[in-house]
Amino acid sequence: MARQPIEANGSINRRRLLTGMGALGAAGVATSLAGCSGQSGDGGQSGDGGATGSPAAGDESTTEPPADGSDATVKAASNPAYGEVLVDTDGNSLYVFEPDEMGESTCYDDCASAWPPLVVESEDALSAGSGVSADLGTTERDDGSLQVTAGGWPLYYFARDEATGDANGQGVFNVWWVLRPDGSVARSTVSTAEHDALGDVLTDADGNVLYMFSPDETSDGSACTGGCAEAWPPLTVESAEDLLPAATISAELGTVERDDGSLQVTAGGWPLYYFANDEAAGQANGQEVINVWFVLEPDGTPHKPTVSTRELEGLGQVLTDADGMTLYMFDSDEQGGGSSTCTGGCASAWPPLTVGDEDAVVESVVADAPLDTIERDDGSYQVTADGWPLYYFASDEAPGDANGQAVNEVWWVLRADGTVVREPMGTETATTSQRSGDGGSDY
Repeated sequence: MARQPIEANGSINRRRLLTGMGALGAAGVATSLAGCSGQSGDGGQSGDGGATGSPAAGDESTTEPPADGSDATVKAASNPAYGEVLVDTDGNSLYVFEPDEMGESTCYDDCASAWPPLVVESEDALSAGSGVSADLGTTERDDGSLQVTAGGWPLYYFARDEATGDANGQGVFNVWWVLRPDGSVARSTVSTAEHDALGDVLTDADGNVLYMFSPDETSDGSACTGGCAEAWPPLTVESAEDLLPAATISAELGTVERDDGSLQVTAGGWPLYYFANDEAAGQANGQEVINVWFVLEPDGTPHKPTVSTRELEGLGQVLTDADGMTLYMFDSDEQGGGSSTCTGGCASAWPPLTVGDEDAVVESVVADAPLDTIERDDGSYQVTADGWPLYYFASDEAPGDANGQAVNEVWWVLRADGTVVREPMGTETATTSQRSGDGGSDY
């Protein structure tokens, strides 16, 4: 669906553009946004054969602002979440697209539908409002229109900003950002990225995945120091004033002082860490390590799987819950039979692993047994692995305990793929080891 660029000084009604964007539909908007992720060259975004004449950052192309700045092309405005940012004449937020780093626009077609460029009829029409120190200029787009630049960055709107002051585009795909009045890019401290197996998770502005550490729940600050902090480096800022959330997160950000005096960023109260074994943006190799390291969802909730794994001495890699408590199957149950034969007193000694509803199972990145649920006689939903209903053992008191193994020769642990380990304790049966990545620490 073609979309005209928005001209400065209101020559095209912005509300009309937003109404037209709504007609595109949810699927169309998603396609447009995906085309602007900066991660592919399709949709006319490769930049080859594109715009010319863009000024480099630092070019003296800024015109004198009007006396009161009221009708300036680009102005500075205070945003409650992001501080002083660049806006258009009417106060609508303006953005930069990181693939445009050479000063030419790489956002066309579907991308330009979701992120319309700010254009002017001529460079003579440019003016900067009071407080704007970024050099303004223009770059010619493929259609011959002149897109406004600030500090060399082509400027765009976001079609999902519905009111003056909205900045819903901040941090989208970790490539769209608002600008400071001096033309510097205001990249978020904490943002999000979509992981193939985990969904949307918290990241830094470069898309590097962030984690929480379960022992921090009972700590006044961070419980990860020394060798632990070498394997799991904290995300830090110089001061709490440097915190900048992305519009894609709802977690409340804060800081906690570490033993060395540095300020570690928190999300939803959880101190945030990187994993040294993540070698590229988007990797989440730290997920579920030792059942204490987890990624976080955009609201700051730890993303804990329903079933995970743990390395147990004498048993190998076996199924556990997210906290590392060992899970068992019962020979009296029929694999794939759809019901449990352990009820009453049996279920007191061997409590079933249950979830709130049949669709509440959260997949693991280390346990590959097919998971499902069955409905128990009391209406609860018990989790199954490869068709076997899963149970705890009441005499297991801590993660790593496996006191239920081989009890009455009918209760057994399961491997990561759901196969049953019908061996007594002390017989090594699995070869896959937990990805400790401990860097010399316990974690």
